[in-house]
Amino acid sequence: MSQESKFEKFIEKKISEKAETKMPKTNAPKENSMKKSFDFLTSDEKKLVSQGIVAKKLRQGLGQELSDADKYGLERLAQTKAPSLTTDLVDLVIESDILSPDLAKDMWAQTSLGRVIPMEEVQDLALAITIDNDDANMRVVGEGANIPETTNTFSKMKHFVYDIGGHASYSYLAEDRSIIDIASNKLMALQSSWGRAVESFAFNGNNAGTHPDANFQAGASDIVEKFGKGLRFLGKEKETVDFGGASLSDDDLIKFVQEMGLKGGVYLDPNARANGDVALFVTQGLYERMARCKDVFVAVNPLSQDGQVSTFMGIPVIMSSYMPQKTNATGVVDGTPANNTLDTCIMVNRNFIKLYTYGNPIIETDRNILNKTKTITLSGYAGLSSIFDSLNETFPVDTDRKYVTYGVNINVA
Repeated sequence: MSQESKFEKFIEKKISEKAETKMPKTNAPKENSMKKSFDFLTSDEKKLVSQGIVAKKLRQGLGQELSDADKYGLERLAQTKAPSLTTDLVDLVIESDILSPDLAKDMWAQTSLGRVIPMEEVQDLALAITIDNDDANMRVVGEGANIPETTNTFSKMKHFVYDIGGHASYSYLAEDRSIIDIASNKLMALQSSWGRAVESFAFNGNNAGTHPDANFQAGASDIVEKFGKGLRFLGKEKETVDFGGASLSDDDLIKFVQEMGLKGGVYLDPNARANGDVALFVTQGLYERMARCKDVFVAVNPLSQDGQVSTFMGIPVIMSSYMPQKTNATGVVDGTPANNTLDTCIMVNRNFIKLYTYGNPIIETDRNILNKTKTITLSGYAGLSSIFDSLNETFPVDTDRKYVTYGVNINVA
């Protein structure tokens, strides 16, 4: 038998070592999961995800999940509305059972009042804000005399919210034809309606036993205008400026608007206006009258920018269809229609008005097997408070702090 060479031994050793060599460990990449948060989404993306969630809830009401056709429809919609979400949209919809925390703000932002007074979410519905009722007492101090004392009293502003909601229904047949379109249409309609209801509440709300406006006296007791206290009636109880009821010249109109600011004191004076704190809400008739103002030196009106009234004497002008278009001379909708011939306006220091929501809006779905319909409900808590006028449930109006004034008896002819 021949002796094994050193070379052969070397080769055998290497083969043996190779056989014992373990394969390197490999770890599968971690799966990327979408966060259940809407903070990183744009407004259009939030709306699209909300629509997808509603579609999912509709399917779940039938004991199903999103179908391939549903997912395809969402992806196609995302290609035009939210292209950055196209690849992740369905995963986000499937994983999420919540709606955008900004949904209420989005609904409010679509209103005319929402352009001026932002909505914010509050966490506390009890004693939310401590208010100092007094100014500091400052005087000249004589040599050896005591510095004068300021005796402060404090109040608490409370947040009062009301659950405002509605629903929309549609048939199984409509759903089967296009679930995504129906969900989108109904959701957007409910969102728009919620925002309009809150805006009407913010202007016309009054929790008196009998609503001062005749058009809100009769009918359902749970309409939004019969809760809280809106801007019109805050201004009416704080300070009213009578425009006289006669046809106004341009100079007269300017004079009366200035008077509203003067009646408001430091809250509505030129300093407050210069700081951008003051806004003027007007009816459509008064808006058009402002657009007709003329200047004696130039043909184009410097106040209205040739018919488009954005500011009046530097004050932002907001036209709202939720202010009564015509009232009587006192600024109230009269039970006799012939008395409602005049316009009104409201001047507000927006730093003292708080429009807020509590918690996130809730969307739920249900089906009625008797009439073969589906129902989507949308509800959310909202409230409006003026800082010194929301100390308890009766909403006592502080007539000393005139940060809302009401212009009445305005003839726009």
